[in-house]
Amino acid sequence: MNKHYVIFDISNIARMAWHVNDGQPDDVVAGMAVDVTLKMLNKYYKKFKPNEIILAYDRPNWRVDYTKTPKCVSGKLYKGDRTLKMTKKEKDRLKIFKATLEDFEELIKEHTSIICFSADGCEADDLIAGFCQKYGEYVDITIVSADKDYVQLLVNDNIKLMNPLTQKYRTLEEWDNSIEWNLFVKCIRGGEDNIQSAYPRVKLTKLKEAFENPFTMTNIMKHEWQHPSGKKYVVEDLFKENQHLMDLTKQPDHIKAIMLEAVEHGLDNRSKFSLFHFVKWCQKHNLKKIVQDIAYFKPMLTNNCGQSISGNSVKSGGVGNGASVEDTSLMPLVE
Repeated sequence: MNKHYVIFDISNIARMAWHVNDGQPDDVVAGMAVDVTLKMLNKYYKKFKPNEIILAYDRPNWRVDYTKTPKCVSGKLYKGDRTLKMTKKEKDRLKIFKATLEDFEELIKEHTSIICFSADGCEADDLIAGFCQKYGEYVDITIVSADKDYVQLLVNDNIKLMNPLTQKYRTLEEWDNSIEWNLFVKCIRGGEDNIQSAYPRVKLTKLKEAFENPFTMTNIMKHEWQHPSGKKYVVEDLFKENQHLMDLTKQPDHIKAIMLEAVEHGLDNRSKFSLFHFVKWCQKHNLKKIVQDIAYFKPMLTNNCGQSISGNSVKSGGVGNGASVEDTSLMPLVE
């Protein structure tokens, strides 16, 4: 039987948790969002009972850097529209969210046995893709994220995508079980990340015809249209750029190398669970219920199969034999 890995797009999960508590005051919203995030992680850990869980984090990424350069055909900054309509208060709360997520990442990485993936230049999407591309044939993988772009990673039956909003699996059924068809439509239509449509208002029936007919495909790709700003585009130019930004097999070579290095580093470098540091962090964020119910979360936080998928023993945190070690120096817990 294959080992089972559950991998969370933690930036996506934490953002969902943040919005659930969006109406809370600034001084408590961070703690409440972390409370929801931990409970959601533990819910799926108990649901799937995997051999390992992995948290993948966003970093300032290569797509933003690319869209700032003259090479960018569309001239639109990747995800550049997200803060345009924000009020100052909303921007200030966004800073709190990012700081809390960074703090949470450090806690998980340094004081639990949970695997963490992160790398400068990469989004969580890149790292999850790298893991699936390298190990998807050999292990069972469940991705937990509300981001439907991950359907492009469903290349075999070993890989599944759970949508936490509906608590149902996403499939390629609406795309005729074709990743190529899904990506073709997405790269023509653009995305929700301020990615320019290559051919605005084109009908799906026309795209289907092009997908199945090389002559129609050529005509569509050579089509030129004018943006309301006056700028003219050729569909093929924008389509290729959108492939570059959205297809999780088409990152630049140096980013692919970073992705794989980050995956291996995360698998081979896990820490030990420290009850002392974990509870101290929870108290800092006023997570009284988490502290009170710590025994409920402990199996997830100490989860460790003892050997990474790459065959190397867990070696960070002084756990040379791969065993999860708990710091028991904490005094009796109080609310």
